[in-house]
Amino acid sequence: MKQSIITFVLMSFVLFSNCCLFNKSCPQDKSKSDPGYDLLVEKDADGKTFSVKSGEVVAVRLESNPSTGYAWEIVENDSEILTLVDKSFTSHRKAEKMVGVGGTDTFFFKADKKGTANVKFEYHKAFPSEGDTTEYFQFKITVK
Repeated sequence: MKQSIITFVLMSFVLFSNCCLFNKSCPQDKSKSDPGYDLLVEKDADGKTFSVKSGEVVAVRLESNPSTGYAWEIVENDSEILTLVDKSFTSHRKAEKMVGVGGTDTFFFKADKKGTANVKFEYHKAFPSEGDTTEYFQFKITVK
């Protein structure tokens, strides 16, 4: 009986390991301090206005590929109204040794004070050269 349990545990470990190396259903990397969120804002919400209550958390999820030299930067935000509390990157990699694969940046803001904040992100290279493109994303948050 004891040998059967050990065999079962070892087989489960081997199957799970193969899943992570070769299968798309492998668990993704996540921020260890992921605070959860009350509102999720994604790229298709560009230019929109949202309302949240004081104390709620807003997550902003944007596709990113830092291996290309590009990164999302917050270029406008009223930090008295919305405070950045965490940022995480989740890779889209399918296998352990894949490099240069994009993923998702997630920014977590806490609504601290009543008011309206314009939030603007810029996707650009840290050291731009001629011909590099810049992408923008913005929205408004009203904290009640």
